[in-house]
Amino acid sequence: MATYTININESTKEGKSILALLKSLSSISFIKKTEKTPSIDISLKEARQGKTHKAKDGFDLIENCLK
Repeated sequence: MATYTININESTKEGKSILALLKSLSSISFIKKTEKTPSIDISLKEARQGKTHKAKDGFDLIENCLK
């Protein structure tokens, strides 16, 4: 089985028709593309949750990371 990626503009009449045709075929499966969360958003969420570490200097930071 091969995997194909097709970009369809769902806001046009043609795009809606193509999408309806593809959905009517039972041999075709759809996989929704998930949005990747930006790293800064993940970091800010962790900071709000208190998942941070404190170090007195660079050496202490490296030492804590290697534990």
